[in-house]
Amino acid sequence: KIWFNNINSILESGYEYHHYGETSSYREVSHFGLITFSKFPIIAKGIIKFKDSKNNACLYSDILINQDTVRVYNIHLESIHLEHKDHSTIDNIINLSEVTQSSWYSLFNHLRTAFTKRASQADIISTHMTSCIYPIILCGDFNDTPSSYAYRQISEHLNDNFDKGNFGLGATYAGELPIRIDFILNSKGITGTKQLIIKEKFSDHYPLVCRFEYLE
Repeated sequence: KIWFNNINSILESGYEYHHYGETSSYREVSHFGLITFSKFPIIAKGIIKFKDSKNNACLYSDILINQDTVRVYNIHLESIHLEHKDHSTIDNIINLSEVTQSSWYSLFNHLRTAFTKRASQADIISTHMTSCIYPIILCGDFNDTPSSYAYRQISEHLNDNFDKGNFGLGATYAGELPIRIDFILNSKGITGTKQLIIKEKFSDHYPLVCRFEYLE
């Protein structure tokens, strides 16, 4: 609730290498965006900003690990931007309570707009990955489920390590609905262990952890 200079917090984090991409700022002090921390040198980097999206983007960082380079994509796809009344509508649906036509329309309109934007963003990321010559690790907040177009488009040539010995829904959203909307994926040339979901409410998303090994 207190605005502070979070750029200074990043610089004082103790990580020697990081890649920060700003999407918006408030009062020229508190900034919003994405960041990738690394213990290894970041030798090239860039940001993909999406048209008509204020706070969503994709970072890509080429990280030199010993003599090999891996590209890390760090993404945040379009949020649904639900209003307070939409959360009330979801609560009523869950509790099988009456929902008005106007409430249905408001919720549907938010969902439709977000689905459309995420589809476009997923296409942009998928196309960008086709030109990458390095093995890929892709992670981030998709704001969408494994059955969505955005997930299928981005993960088409990547592995989802959640499938390795995990059971249940694998909920990463710490909100009303127990859904998996955060992912860690990788391409061939890298092998990963099953993902661990840390059930700590640092935010409205649970952290994900995955260990990778580079295959020579």
